[in-house]
Amino acid sequence: MVEVKPESAAVDWGKVDGDINCPLCDYNLRGLVEARCPECGYRFEWVDLMEPERRRHPYLFEHHPRRKVWSFYRTVIGGMRPGKFWTGLHPAQPSYKGRLVGYWVAANLALVLLVVPVLALMAIELTREFRASRGIATTAYNRVAAVRAQYPTKAAFDLQLDQRYPLPPSKDFFRLLWARSYDRGGGLVALVGIALFMMGWPWVVFLPLMIFRQSMGRAKVKTIHVVRCVVYCSDTTVWTVGMAFVWVVVLAAAMPMWMSTWSVAYRGNEVLELGAFGVVCLFLLVYAWRLSVAYKRYLKFDHSLATVVAAHVIGVLLIPAVLVVAIVVLWAILD
Repeated sequence: MVEVKPESAAVDWGKVDGDINCPLCDYNLRGLVEARCPECGYRFEWVDLMEPERRRHPYLFEHHPRRKVWSFYRTVIGGMRPGKFWTGLHPAQPSYKGRLVGYWVAANLALVLLVVPVLALMAIELTREFRASRGIATTAYNRVAAVRAQYPTKAAFDLQLDQRYPLPPSKDFFRLLWARSYDRGGGLVALVGIALFMMGWPWVVFLPLMIFRQSMGRAKVKTIHVVRCVVYCSDTTVWTVGMAFVWVVVLAAAMPMWMSTWSVAYRGNEVLELGAFGVVCLFLLVYAWRLSVAYKRYLKFDHSLATVVAAHVIGVLLIPAVLVVAIVVLWAILD
């Protein structure tokens, strides 16, 4: 191994075997004196490229596949201090696509845990209601001749039951479940929408970031590094879910104090909607801030904040198109 001092700006290439490539764009750095890639402009420390032991992060989720829970926890906690986190992580440390996707999935499980129990309880309630209704209808069919006369065969009666009171896993059941959740309060529908929004937002922002990579002269930067930035900032959802729980608890405790009993039913939904809007705005602000730090410390972009803000603006403008596609897909599934 070649001994390289961190403060040194030069390398004795006569003692180096093989080529040394830029971790961002794979440009061959052999023969260079300055610690800066002439192809993509990335500035680095020679010691990060020359010493193999520095290529493994001490706790990053990607680098510790055998300690997934521990590394996930440490990565989430480390991300709370984005300046320190992205300074300690450099492109020379290898990336793994599968593990990045795994981290994104794990970080968004909290959103799923918010929605699934509510939907499960409503599904159980609707199933019991439909079973009771089917039992009443079947008893009437068996005991009342006038009811039996309305149907030519028992199969026709069963078909009518399946249409009026479907049971899972029928698609009709889940269509009625969705309609029921919407009729009983748009809160669940809004919750699902917010969860899907926060889960997909990193990938919505990813698209304009790839465009800026071209326009800012950083076209040679490998895509995996942009993915790494957006994924490790996506665990903002973990903290957002925590803040949502705190908001609900505080709201439940405070509403009786500053609202009369009659007004809770009328103003409660408005307060909840305002809180949901606030949580989404806070998520966007925190995510944008963390991503700008990643672009500044990790990718070394000169105008990191402006780049990230512009990507978020474009992402917001893309939301209507994404919603249209999502509605078309959902309609095709439920039709």
